[in-house]
Amino acid sequence: MPATLKDIAQACKLNVSTVSRALRDDPLVKSATIKRVKQTAEKLGYIPNVAARSLVGGKTQTVYAIIPSLHQDYDVLAADAASTSFYDAGYDMVIGLHQHDAGHLQRIIKRVCQVAVDGVLILPLNKDNKLDYYQLLSDYQIPYVCMDRRIEGSTVPLITSDNQRAAFDIIKQAHALGARKICLFNAALANSVQEVRARGVQEAIEHFDLQCIEPVALNNQNISEQSQILLFAENPEAIHESVGSLEESYYHVALFDAPLPYSINGRQYICEQDFEAIGKRSVEVLCQLMNGESLSTQEYILPPKRIYRI
Repeated sequence: MPATLKDIAQACKLNVSTVSRALRDDPLVKSATIKRVKQTAEKLGYIPNVAARSLVGGKTQTVYAIIPSLHQDYDVLAADAASTSFYDAGYDMVIGLHQHDAGHLQRIIKRVCQVAVDGVLILPLNKDNKLDYYQLLSDYQIPYVCMDRRIEGSTVPLITSDNQRAAFDIIKQAHALGARKICLFNAALANSVQEVRARGVQEAIEHFDLQCIEPVALNNQNISEQSQILLFAENPEAIHESVGSLEESYYHVALFDAPLPYSINGRQYICEQDFEAIGKRSVEVLCQLMNGESLSTQEYILPPKRIYRI
């Protein structure tokens, strides 16, 4: 549990009132005492709550949305939809950007615990998503839910897309148009979304009896209308060199959320997740938690918005 004013007072052999005034730099408190109190507070891991959230006991009608950045369309779509839904529910939403950096994320969460907020929406880091990074929210009993991907080892409610079915359906469409081989450009799986998609890919490979090709062997394949190749990648940049070297049109590219930023000869299959729906549903779930309601499930899986071909 977080350190309290009482813990600091006991450690310094002072009364709580003196500790409180020392932490506010009260000029009536000796400078040596202020220094000793602040050093003890830092040693104990004390985080001041400027709005005295634990004492107020009421709602502030303020929530935080912690997302990676404002550069990715899907991050913005989720945050924008959440903001509108929160407004309709009577809440104001503040945004924090962690830039997929653990240090940034932990600093934002520490700030959140210093102010009065009723709950938090989080679109977590895209890799190395450790539960410890989010522990302060639990320590301060601030309800929060995750959007899109799970925090490792966490039972926090998750609102995400049906990524396994989406991966299967992309391959199904490509198979229907002649793909009989598949080349996977996925490095080590970095997060829960990629792990779930990998299960969908494996399911499709077995179901359609596809031949798996290593990226290094791609240029040595005989491709034709009857034996086409599907390139499946989480990161579009991973296939840029290979796609550029394939001049035949008998290959396909499977992607998520957005098409390749360059033209190719073959077809592209893009699964567009419904981040607006994820944002709205996340607000509904968080509002339930903030109202003290129990949840029927800890995982909400929504269908993708669409799978389209270009």
